[in-house]
Amino acid sequence: MNYSFDDYIERRGTESQKWDGYHKDARFPEMVHNRELLPLWVADMDFKCAPAIIDVVRDKIQNGASFGYAEPRSKSFVDTACSWVERRYHHYVEKDWIVFTPGVIAGLMVAMQTHTHPGDGILIQRPVYGPFSDCINQNGRMIVDSPLKPVNGKFHIDFDDLEKKASISSTKLMILCNPHNPIGRVWTREELEKIAEICIRNHVVIFSDEVHCDLIFKGYQHTSIATLSDKAEDITITAHSASKAFNVAGLQTSFVIISDPVMRADYIRQHTRNKTCNVNCFGSAVMQAAYTKCDDWLREVVTYIEANVDFMEEYIKQHLPKVKMYRPEGTYLVWLDFSEGKMTDEEFVSKMLLVAGIAVDFGSWFGPGNDCCARFNVACPRMLLEDAMHRLERAFK
Repeated sequence: MNYSFDDYIERRGTESQKWDGYHKDARFPEMVHNRELLPLWVADMDFKCAPAIIDVVRDKIQNGASFGYAEPRSKSFVDTACSWVERRYHHYVEKDWIVFTPGVIAGLMVAMQTHTHPGDGILIQRPVYGPFSDCINQNGRMIVDSPLKPVNGKFHIDFDDLEKKASISSTKLMILCNPHNPIGRVWTREELEKIAEICIRNHVVIFSDEVHCDLIFKGYQHTSIATLSDKAEDITITAHSASKAFNVAGLQTSFVIISDPVMRADYIRQHTRNKTCNVNCFGSAVMQAAYTKCDDWLREVVTYIEANVDFMEEYIKQHLPKVKMYRPEGTYLVWLDFSEGKMTDEEFVSKMLLVAGIAVDFGSWFGPGNDCCARFNVACPRMLLEDAMHRLERAFK
């Protein structure tokens, strides 16, 4: 490899949400707020950023006068976004289709406010990224859940249930997570075609969160649902960001793709009402560097992450055979099920935090019915993952 991902970078005391934030996060019990835990929760990496990204940030700092408002419609910014999705995912995008947002969740909020009203239903597939549910609840919309079903060590879509939920007259929007957070499925073309057919038939708009799509493992291929057909493209808002693959989430820069001119005009009007139209000046420069100069770094970091998944899977098989691991097909997130240990969820949480001393995203954060489950972030140097596995073995064996 040309890049080292084994180097430990001290992040405690740097105002990192991942390393310092669990002390104040209300989701963790107070008894751990003064403890030092090994953090494998928040979805950011513990690797040093790609050199080209560091260089562009350094250049802006040395310039000294370039910290003002960024121009979100600059030609280079738009061209870079269009080129990335076409080159990587065969998604041809007209320049006018791009709308920049200060993060994928901010973009989702605009879509929700544009295409639904208070009381309307929004379809999600739990277990799924917790802020989806938070956004729905906090905006007075209704969660319409079509749960994913674990079968033979892999989560699947219940298409009969999805059709039933989409056909409810109040269901106006579906949030599709592809690749899926937290269970790491990279949905196949066939699965996406069925989703698109159901949403087209029931006049449901799709917000496709594809923030993890640059992190795909060997043997899998990311497909954007908007590329399946003209009809699918016309009902889809596709969200992208360099934040996960290049570990720049703190720069809060993302974009959505909307091909239908009426949908796009409506979206931009709401975007303007929310005053969320500006982008981070460092984020715009970093995104351009990531998408034009960091292909080799991305290829190597995905290889390293997949090797971490291999290590974790083998360790669990040998030392924690009662723990069920759902091997991801992409992302750097791993879903583990500890329910064979015959604990209550309260006992599981206590043992993970107080005995193992690991901060994770617990299953309950991703919706009901996920007791004794947790999401682990394996985008870290191997030494940290090895430490985590030894801690799990001591606590749960």
